[in-house]
Amino acid sequence: MALAALIASASPLASQSASDAADDALAADYALESYLEDHALTELLIEQLTTRLRSVPRDGRTEIAERLASLYAQLLDEAEDPAQRAELERRSRDLLDEVPDAASIDLRLHLHRATFARAERLAERWRLRLVDAAQRDEALRVFTTLGPELASLGSRAHRHVEQLERQEQAVDAGELDLIQQRLDDARRQRSMAMYLAGWCAAYRSELTGASEVAVEGLRSFGWLLNASRGQMADIERARGQLMRFEHVARAAIGAGLCESVRGDTERAQSWLDMVENASETPDAVRREVPARRFIVLARAGEWNELAEIVRRRRAHESIAAVGGLPVSEARLLAVLTLEQGARSGQSQDVIRELAEAALTDLVKHGELAHVLDMATRYGTAPIGSEGFIVHHVRGLRSYEQARAAHKSSDGADPEKPTTSTEALQLYGQAIDAMRQAIASIDVDRFPNAHGNTAMLLGLSLYYSAPTEPDPTGAAAERLTQASDWLHQASLLLENPEQAADGLSLAIVVLDEAIALGGAGVTERGELRRERIAEFLTRFPRHERAGALLYRQGTDGALRAEESVAALLRVPEGTPAYDAARRQAARILYDMYRTAPRSERDWAALRYAEVAEPLLAADHRRAMEGDREAAARAAVRARRLLDALLGVLSPDASRIERALDAVLSIVNAGLVEDDSIRAELEYRRAQTLLVRGDVVGAERAIAELRSRIESGAIPDDDANRRFADAAGRLLFRHTVEQWRDGVRRGVSQGETEQLARRVIRSGVRVLHELEQVAAPDEQIRTVRASVAEAALRLYELTSDIDSRGLAMRHYRLLLEVDPNNRVFLRRAAELAEDVGDLEVALDCWRSLSAGFQTGSIDWFEARYRLISVLSRVDPARAREVLTQHIALHPDSGPAPWGDRIDALARRLNVGTGGDGAR
Repeated sequence: MALAALIASASPLASQSASDAADDALAADYALESYLEDHALTELLIEQLTTRLRSVPRDGRTEIAERLASLYAQLLDEAEDPAQRAELERRSRDLLDEVPDAASIDLRLHLHRATFARAERLAERWRLRLVDAAQRDEALRVFTTLGPELASLGSRAHRHVEQLERQEQAVDAGELDLIQQRLDDARRQRSMAMYLAGWCAAYRSELTGASEVAVEGLRSFGWLLNASRGQMADIERARGQLMRFEHVARAAIGAGLCESVRGDTERAQSWLDMVENASETPDAVRREVPARRFIVLARAGEWNELAEIVRRRRAHESIAAVGGLPVSEARLLAVLTLEQGARSGQSQDVIRELAEAALTDLVKHGELAHVLDMATRYGTAPIGSEGFIVHHVRGLRSYEQARAAHKSSDGADPEKPTTSTEALQLYGQAIDAMRQAIASIDVDRFPNAHGNTAMLLGLSLYYSAPTEPDPTGAAAERLTQASDWLHQASLLLENPEQAADGLSLAIVVLDEAIALGGAGVTERGELRRERIAEFLTRFPRHERAGALLYRQGTDGALRAEESVAALLRVPEGTPAYDAARRQAARILYDMYRTAPRSERDWAALRYAEVAEPLLAADHRRAMEGDREAAARAAVRARRLLDALLGVLSPDASRIERALDAVLSIVNAGLVEDDSIRAELEYRRAQTLLVRGDVVGAERAIAELRSRIESGAIPDDDANRRFADAAGRLLFRHTVEQWRDGVRRGVSQGETEQLARRVIRSGVRVLHELEQVAAPDEQIRTVRASVAEAALRLYELTSDIDSRGLAMRHYRLLLEVDPNNRVFLRRAAELAEDVGDLEVALDCWRSLSAGFQTGSIDWFEARYRLISVLSRVDPARAREVLTQHIALHPDSGPAPWGDRIDALARRLNVGTGGDGAR
């Protein structure tokens, strides 16, 4: 019923004649599927495609099955519920029964790869103890089921490879390309199947400790690692130069893990060494090697060797610069050592040192959640009893337990001090541990963690403070101590946002201490004023600055929108009015910069409404000689230009007012112009384009480039970036103008002018992009527009230079995108036109190979190919044409069948295509 309703809403087709019924039904299917896909109705789309799959002949189901396989792969990747995944796997298997056997290997691999990917993630997360045993067992189930199926697929693909290799030796030259293409596909299928089968076995062997399963993995990996057919991967036969292929390098890592499970640590290390030392190993794979080596050595109990490797790695400049081992490696090392620490045996001192190193690096990275999880799972006994890390971990654990008890107290506000006996006891333990951590002799090794510890100590003191005033003033004193530690944390924390949070909380807690009154209230009031002033000095743009400035609320955590509202409510004429408007403008600009695309226009205009009067006031002061006002005005004008030029419909007059203001300040010498002159010239070019003055924008950009080249504007990276950005902006604008002109059908003369402008600006942009080694995709986009403009200019004017330019760029495009049909077609047609028939042949041959055999595009490409071939090698053309007619007696559908027949008559080749088409 739901599907029928969607058909009605998605495809409002009127009834037509019975002769068109089949076409109408197909059109309705396409319209419905497009609707379902656009609205992310995946389950209904699967239902629709499954219905259509079963309605077409078996040999025509491959395309639909491929779409279904992609959808099932997506759902399998997203599914969290085991029952749901099992059902999806069943439906996936049912799908494979609906397609021809020849097409099922790729489909099976596609679906199996999705199933494997999720199990792989679970296995890797289990290695880090980030999933539970049930999820580990789920991964093991998948590997156990999937591995044999993949190995069987690999064997099947191998038999196909052998069959095609025999055919390759027997076929004539005309069929060799097709056989080789099929052979490449079969080898790819074999490699993929054996790669996945190998990793299924590798993970199974690691999860179960079964060495016989590791042998299965080595046999599967052997297919990728140059082993004798069907034999285990052998380090002696593997070739280091093959490590440049990512899947081969990963297979070598898998082989190392399998050897490790078998107990051959030396061979396991050799595999890892090969991957790590090969010069062309992809960086992404090379980065995996240290963690895999940790696993191999820990499994073998080689703790001294592991300690030496960890020591060297932590001392490496790139690792030390970021605070120690990457988080994933540090977590893995912690798991390996802390789990071993609970067992008896030798090397306990080394294991303890490794565990402490792992936790130290997690702490340095600020990964407190990982540290807490390790402490919860394994306790702190395995890492000793002294030092900052030990006390920090214990304090963190007690703090989290205290928070849990605090939040579970009936009717308690978890953000206010507690009366829960259990929570108070745990907060006390946290306070003792945090104080010991801060007093540790090695605390200076952990400056940021020191700040986190001070923050948690302050919070623990606050949450455990007495809730009622008392004659002794103990409650107020406790809150003051909490505020002092939170303030100390703000001075130690490296993250500005966390530092601001610490200082803001220090002020809030001090407010509560002052509210209790009693002795010392005056001193606390003065301390609060000092900390508010400190906050506004250190964090003037922080969203809480407005709330603190005007004492709006007591929690110091107003949202940006609320801060703006409070600041804009400050009455005009009051001492705080000017500062309030400036702060509101700063917050509004930050909100504009972070706003989603759909809200940026509104955010930009809202900012401009507040900023424009401030710019006018500062500009007046600047023109009177106030250099501080000039500096403020320059910054504000540049932000206004950023906002006003970023909207969909820019207001040129408002933009020009801001630009004129900052230019007048610069020209008056009130601010240093070397650092912003290029930016302002870029904005001037933008403004001219908003006005529609393309010629003026071209002149402005040329002037900017000239001034940089002459040294009038410093030739540095920042200024060159603005010049390059201006050129790209002009190019995009000219391309849009040209395409719009073509759509509107402007005159030939105007079209020529627009195309020449695209070529002129595009060639310059290409040169700039190549100079800075821009990404291929960025260069490709520009080059494609230049090539298209040159081609259209040649079609309009027969200009030989334009033809040559178009041909040159299409050939360059094909070097990076050799299968692009648009580029191939245009290059082929241009090559024919210029007489470069070999290039034309190559392009038509590639197009022919890329189209589905028997499609209308394929017949066109075959006609074009044979037609060009007839001009190069008539005898070969007659041979190819004879083969074509033998396979397609009717030559093909109109108009290409008729043209092929005509070509056959011209070449004296007999045809069978005399019937109506």
